Amino acid sequence: MDINWNEVPTRFHFFRPAIEACGETMVIPFDHKLQRHVPFWERATQRQLHELATLHAKLLENDNVADVHAWCKVVGLGTDGRHWAARRFRSLMSVLEQLGQADVSPFCDALPVWPDDESADEREETLPEELRYLIGPALHFGERYNCELQMVRFFEEASPEECDQLAQLAERIRRNQDWPRVWQWLRESDWKTSRYHSEIDQLFNLMDLCYFDFE
Repeated sequence: MDINWNEVPTRFHFFRPAIEACGETMVIPFDHKLQRHVPFWERATQRQLHELATLHAKLLENDNVADVHAWCKVVGLGTDGRHWAARRFRSLMSVLEQLGQADVSPFCDALPVWPDDESADEREETLPEELRYLIGPALHFGERYNCELQMVRFFEEASPEECDQLAQLAERIRRNQDWPRVWQWLRESDWKTSRYHSEIDQLFNLMDLCYFDFE
């Protein structure tokens, strides 16, 4: 889905060249020669790295990562266009972090810090009863793989049993036709007031990343 930049505050439009150059950075194809999944940062072209370096410099220059983070949290479950933009912003921030951790210059020289989300102390259990079977897997997978960088590691560290568990869960969701109800709950609630919201959201992001068909 293309971003409608009219829905994005002008002060964040400096993300646009990198987003248009890099495309979907969360897709992690399997390389049969290497026999492993290859994350975006390992296969980025020189043009893509140039745009990422420009984005990296502007984030440091503007010192507005906290502002970007706050906007992404607010619109994460808003309109489809803004939700998609927030998702792409987070993906690029994850790529910058991966490049920095891989000691690739200039990303390793100074890294824009993406703030940690604070957990709410008192949250209601608003998840419908028929969807509560998602809680266990969400706590197991969603807490461990709660950002794009950690999701990349799933392909390296997940056991065969965990992969099978995730595949069976996706099949159960698809068979029960539960995804529309989950999506409605995610849109109508938020992580601040609803317990398990973040974990379930990340669980479905992980299944989507693994190409499991749950719809």
